[in-house]
Amino acid sequence: MWILIRVVLAIIGFAVRQRRARRAPRGDGMHDGVPYALIKHTRKGGGVVSIDLGMPLAAPTWIRMHGESSFDRWMKRLGVANEQPTGDPAFDHAVYVTCDHPAVARLLAASSALRDAIRAGLALGTQTIRFDGRTVWFEQITTSSLEPRHLEALVAVQRASQPLTTAASHRLADPFLWKALLVEGVVWAIAGYGIGAAIEMWLDRPDVHVWPGAVVARGLIVAAVAFLGLVAVIGLWMRGSSRGHRIIAESAFVLLLGLPIGSIQAVGDSNRAFDDGASIVIDRPVEHCEHREHRGKRGRRWYTYHVVLGAPPEQPAAEPAAVRLPASIETTQAVCDAAHYSRALRLHIGPGRWGLPWYRRLEAGTEAWSPR
Repeated sequence: MWILIRVVLAIIGFAVRQRRARRAPRGDGMHDGVPYALIKHTRKGGGVVSIDLGMPLAAPTWIRMHGESSFDRWMKRLGVANEQPTGDPAFDHAVYVTCDHPAVARLLAASSALRDAIRAGLALGTQTIRFDGRTVWFEQITTSSLEPRHLEALVAVQRASQPLTTAASHRLADPFLWKALLVEGVVWAIAGYGIGAAIEMWLDRPDVHVWPGAVVARGLIVAAVAFLGLVAVIGLWMRGSSRGHRIIAESAFVLLLGLPIGSIQAVGDSNRAFDDGASIVIDRPVEHCEHREHRGKRGRRWYTYHVVLGAPPEQPAAEPAAVRLPASIETTQAVCDAAHYSRALRLHIGPGRWGLPWYRRLEAGTEAWSPR
């Protein structure tokens, strides 16, 4: 069941990242014959901190423009990012255009009115000018109230961008758009798998592997190798795009969050799923069962159950070094209580595909447990 949950979360992560918000103006008002949408961003205690302002515009692709940062310039010098020049040095130095569609590059190069309107919009405190295919947005304008100058600047951009409405709408004309979507989808699918793994580790507490620390260590090595490999592949694949450095930075951040836990889980899953070795059966005496209380925030309590094993048989050869057992095993309450009364625990241990032994089955009295 948990494997299915992780796969579903990975699919959801992929699908969510493919979705692009395409908000249409809601008719909050009119300016110079053009409808506009207004979205206010407020702080917790009340009060508007910024606004988003949108007007309808059919664009052939997604476009994002913002003030060019030192990071953008550094990436361009390294060749990781490749912004298409407009022939206007002042504009190219001040504004970074995230788009590789040739129609956009042609319009920006040909229209000084559009370049001037974009710079004027950013000068008002607009963090980003974004075209989502249906609407052109001034996003996060640092103001507490809408002013006529905001509407005038936006309508200037909207009108100067009208030639885009007749450009070819086939998004494959943007050579890197679908590469970016695929990369983002894969990266967020990995994050979704990692989220599912984290939920499982939190809710499904019994020990599955004899030495969980060894699984963690192996998983972190896999995560480090996978991280370096994926970032390198993404960098090579997106090289030459205006989106390249942003995709690489976002992917690296998401992978740093999702890969470690996902890799640990993947190592554990594959270690068990591909293990075709015979089980090693070990009988051990039990000293007692421990019910350990844990306290969380707001007085929340939960318990874990640990079978404390007795001394091994007199003949150590009965327990190969590969399946040396820990002093206690976290298991279910039923198995723990049964082991306490029977004073014995039978362990069926798989050798593991990667040499990481795991509990195929634990038996105590009439109770038994196997990992799902």
